[in-house]
Amino acid sequence: LPVIVTSESSSRRGLVLGLAVHGETAVAVGGQGRDLILLSKDGVSWKEVHGNGKGLRGALLRDDELWVTGEHGHLAKSGDLGKTWTPIKTKTGGCLFGVVADDAGQVWIAGDDAYLAVSKNGTTFTKVSGVGESIARISASPLGVLVPGDAPGHLYVANGGGVTKTSANAGSDLMSAVVTPAGTMITVGANGVVLRSEDRGDSFEKIDLATKALLSAVECFEDGRVVIVGAKGAIFLSNDDGKTFVRIRHAVSGGTFWCCRRYGDVLLAGGEDGLVVTIGEPRAARAASVKTTAASLPVESKDGVWWTPELRAMLYPRRGGVATRVRPLPPPDEAWSTLRRILWAADRAGMESRLRPSGIWGFASSENKPDRLMGERILDPGARIGTVEEDGALVALSFEKHHGFIGAFHEDLFEALADFLVASVGLAEALRRCYAGFEGKLPYVGVGPFGRLRELLAVADDGEYSAARAAILASSEQAIAKNPTNDRHIADLRWVTTFLLPLGPLAGDEERE
Repeated sequence: LPVIVTSESSSRRGLVLGLAVHGETAVAVGGQGRDLILLSKDGVSWKEVHGNGKGLRGALLRDDELWVTGEHGHLAKSGDLGKTWTPIKTKTGGCLFGVVADDAGQVWIAGDDAYLAVSKNGTTFTKVSGVGESIARISASPLGVLVPGDAPGHLYVANGGGVTKTSANAGSDLMSAVVTPAGTMITVGANGVVLRSEDRGDSFEKIDLATKALLSAVECFEDGRVVIVGAKGAIFLSNDDGKTFVRIRHAVSGGTFWCCRRYGDVLLAGGEDGLVVTIGEPRAARAASVKTTAASLPVESKDGVWWTPELRAMLYPRRGGVATRVRPLPPPDEAWSTLRRILWAADRAGMESRLRPSGIWGFASSENKPDRLMGERILDPGARIGTVEEDGALVALSFEKHHGFIGAFHEDLFEALADFLVASVGLAEALRRCYAGFEGKLPYVGVGPFGRLRELLAVADDGEYSAARAAILASSEQAIAKNPTNDRHIADLRWVTTFLLPLGPLAGDEERE
């Protein structure tokens, strides 16, 4: 399940705490002490607009009408997508976490101190009784407005001007709820709680996700798949209407995803520092991928072997060999952004699994100058072209198994590191720097950054390949001469060299020696 960043994180932004969608327009809101409003017409590119509150929590889009709620009872409406705002009185000073419209067109708002109110005209709100605890993110559904509450964790359904209490009793704060296309009610919250009902809330079963982390939001794809997001970068997927879930592995963020909303045939999720991601792959992208694969990688028989796109995808390419798809090299800024994001996610994973402070901040505050310079480089969102020593240190860090701060996402890190080095200094120089930084052991069952480098070697033009091949052979001999008695490391170096320069139809004398 692809997880792709569409709005990059930035320290000047706050948490993305609410999402709203209408047609192709999407809005992400949040912030602490100041409003964060991000507007998109395609779910991919986002622009920041200004609000008049002090931190937002929820949003509603209807045609060109945008509603937002937030801290201190803030409710405002804009008829021009954030250019101007009209404040609306709510008669509460508590934080308002949600605003939705029901099937009748009534607008509902909810938040702290059991505040739940409804308006028929969008101007005057009437408080609705029947809820006894503070309210998290309300959501519209075919059964009515779903109203999850704080501990003891009841779930209510609001219709018309009244409220019905379901049998949900989570024992902790509930954060979000949804009704699936099959009519199943699912609600999630603190301490990893997931409750599921197939009888409109008359009874609930508890679904075990094997986590005690905060689960912030639940949403459905249009095909019925269910996604839950939460703390520690959690994204869980269910293909059976919420009966069972699997955790989706990704290196986008180790922080909390606070909200999730369907956008066409994908989902949007909001995280920390203005981060917005898409979860899933649009049908158009899937169709284009299938079409491209069918055109460029046909099913064919060669020497008695039937080559399918799936079989080709299992291979590392070689020049003149069986054709495989190779992802294009990103530009330096994009490559650095991806590498930096993975480093932060890996650091967060290490903090959680090893119960230690941040390794990146430890580097940045170190009295050791090389460590401090590396930490400062990772903290900088701008791509820097490093020296041989600086890039070699990054390579060495990526291979650390026990002493560095990399706690997870090793394969993602290797691929992103190779991309950044090649994008910033070229293929031949990137290979030299990878050899310079490769001082330990290869992964137990992996190839480090050399897998991605082999892909790029396979598609390089003749001149670039010739220069890269010379760099490989010279760097290998230099690394061996540096420590000629370390037989195990020498074996790894020779394996890397033969892996990068495999025998094949276009292999020359250098590859065959």
